[in-house]
Amino acid sequence: MPVLLLFQLGMKYNCQQPIPKGTSGKARGERDAGMEGVIIMQKDVLLKVKDPGSAMVLVLMLGFVLVEGCSISAHADATARTVIISAFGFEAGSGEWRGESGPFINALTTRTVISDRVPFCDIAFEGEINGWPVTVVTMRIGKVHAAVCMQDLLRYYEGAAGIREVIWSGVAGITPMVGGMLDVAGNRRQAETTVIGDVCISHIAVDYDLRHSAIGEKDEMWLMRLPNESRTAVGSLDLASELYTAAQRVAWPEVPAGPALNITKYHGAKAVRKARAFDGTTCAEATSDNFWHSVQEDQWARELLAQTISQTLGTRVTPDGVLAITAMEQTGWSNVLEMWTDATGEKIPFAYSRSASNYDHPWLDTNNRPAVSGAESLRAGMDAAGLEYAAITAALPILKMLQRRKLSIRH
Repeated sequence: MPVLLLFQLGMKYNCQQPIPKGTSGKARGERDAGMEGVIIMQKDVLLKVKDPGSAMVLVLMLGFVLVEGCSISAHADATARTVIISAFGFEAGSGEWRGESGPFINALTTRTVISDRVPFCDIAFEGEINGWPVTVVTMRIGKVHAAVCMQDLLRYYEGAAGIREVIWSGVAGITPMVGGMLDVAGNRRQAETTVIGDVCISHIAVDYDLRHSAIGEKDEMWLMRLPNESRTAVGSLDLASELYTAAQRVAWPEVPAGPALNITKYHGAKAVRKARAFDGTTCAEATSDNFWHSVQEDQWARELLAQTISQTLGTRVTPDGVLAITAMEQTGWSNVLEMWTDATGEKIPFAYSRSASNYDHPWLDTNNRPAVSGAESLRAGMDAAGLEYAAITAALPILKMLQRRKLSIRH
């Protein structure tokens, strides 16, 4: 029995044979089942070896054997990990990590650099947070970087064999008020205001770049309607709900002076408050590599998001009841996960936590017109320490969720 156990630990395989284009997930599974048969036959041979010394030699030899076209897998016995991804992070002079991935890297109790194993990503660490196995990855900014990094992670971890779930944590722009600051007639609305640091937790995103536009004409923007477009990305409602539940138990930090000043420009000093979380019925990401910043674009984004949320959740959501979250990565990496599901049959849950580092259009004057240019508005938001504050508030629901999971296991 000890010989058999030692062999089982040492001989998992990773098939490296190229798979012909067009091979279905079912066919892949049949081939894998056949390869497992080879391994089982080798186990049978091992069991027939009576001399313990010879058995140990055989085990060592088999540990280096390559079944035709296959090699031993580094992750077949590894615990599936929570993969936490972000666009950027950097190590400050003090040794502390900053940026979107900073809160997670700082929280790692063990830390192993694996960046060289996923070269299409920027930085990657394996470790534990609250005793939970995680991989923390920075992907770089934009949909392309996010997509190729996600593919590299799927290759390295062999999909669901090594990845339990994927969670994005990062900063974004946000609609200043639920449903927008202005109604369709251009009048100031009365609705719930948002603040820098507010968090959107969702599993739904829309590719805002998939549209035609002709600025200055009557119908300035209209959507592409093609059968093969990557219009939306829909992840795990269960994972998003778990994150949102955890967010209700977060002790949100005080608002720093810079973000408080930015909030005041839009809503007045009385509107300054600690951050809160919105769920996927009220907010979603409009992913775009175009860093837009205008009242009109906010309206278009909310119209598109309301339609998508309604169709996905089977409930009626209107543009005057949602927040647009503006960022540059979600549909890039999450569409790769959806393609992985189509190709392999493996469904890897995903969701995201996005926090407002800035608003998605300039503050308004007394005539309800932009008080400053989009560039000036963006600079004011970025220079007010909103980015670092938002990176922290985006991370807090995820860290709380991992803490709650560990506590539930202990009890």
